[in-house]
Amino acid sequence: RSKESWPPWRRKGARIFESRYYDVIMGAMILFNSAVIILETDHRASGEEGKDWLASTTSFFMVVYTLDLVLRLAIYQVQFVNSTANVLDGCVVGLDLIGLMISAAMAGAGPTLSI
Repeated sequence: RSKESWPPWRRKGARIFESRYYDVIMGAMILFNSAVIILETDHRASGEEGKDWLASTTSFFMVVYTLDLVLRLAIYQVQFVNSTANVLDGCVVGLDLIGLMISAAMAGAGPTLSI
């Protein structure tokens, strides 16, 4: 089914997701998230405490990536799986959500999981 036959909200959403601006914003978020992951890893390795902003920032990014994935699924629906990037993003976000659930279940039982 072509995009011309989609409802207006789906066509508008697809234009946003396919825009250069969206790519630049998400790329910048991924770079910033990478820096936060490095800081969080160094922080954990040093055994220091009191860096709650790292956990909050990581959680913020997880919410953003999950929301991005859910919205893309709603907009592209069946066509979502036609994009390798969408499938890869879905796997990464899904694995990270599973890791968060395992970490929550094992709270206090050791180091947390993060992808």
